[in-house]
Amino acid sequence: MSENLKSDRESNNTTKHIESTKQDSIKETSINTESSKLISQKTNDTINKDKIKRDSHNDEIVFEAKYKLGLWDYCVNIFFFIPFSCLLVYTGISLVIEKGYVSLIIFILIGAMGIFFTIYDIIYLRKNRFYITNQGIGFERRYWWRMQKRFFKFGEVEMMYHISIRKLMWSLQYDFVIFPIDSQVVQSEMAGLRITSKIKYKIKILNKNHDIDIPFDFIKEKTARALESQNKSIQILNFGSGWSIFGKGSDDESK
Repeated sequence: MSENLKSDRESNNTTKHIESTKQDSIKETSINTESSKLISQKTNDTINKDKIKRDSHNDEIVFEAKYKLGLWDYCVNIFFFIPFSCLLVYTGISLVIEKGYVSLIIFILIGAMGIFFTIYDIIYLRKNRFYITNQGIGFERRYWWRMQKRFFKFGEVEMMYHISIRKLMWSLQYDFVIFPIDSQVVQSEMAGLRITSKIKYKIKILNKNHDIDIPFDFIKEKTARALESQNKSIQILNFGSGWSIFGKGSDDESK
């Protein structure tokens, strides 16, 4: 009788031990699963954070335009414009010296201008950059061969945007003009839009991509919100392949 009781106790203890072991293993499995989920989530968050571009102020960059000249444009500049310009300079100098045709100095001037503008496109504009963050507008450009960097919050400046086509070149010229918020923009049939302010920053971007989509609605919304605190409304003027966004105060609305 006593032996049977002992065997029953031992079997019960064994069963309890097995059940506790199973529960521990289930808990450990669930903990490992949750920890792996957390690790994978952190990894995905890290990857997403790495994909987000930020400026020097740690603001998220929502749009960026950089200099990106295509192979065709390099070939046109190096193998056509530069040799042709050098030939004009050489021919002009030879004719002026040998024949004494001073009037042919125009060949020298045209050739020199061709060389200058080729260097301007290939080298001078290379560092130009325009970007928009969730806080404002910034740019980097060469100004008299020195790098100039500026950043303005929405509501501090007005902006003009225009696209132009270069002859014999595949790349487009994207012009971004930034000027003070109180500047006036005059629209005319001959000259398009004219900025009255003497203070303005023009950033030229040569890029082979023809599908650069500047976030117009984003700039419009951010600028409108910033101008509300200044008792100003937003005004938009369209012209050709460009537009201008600027503020209009209550004093100007009656004009």
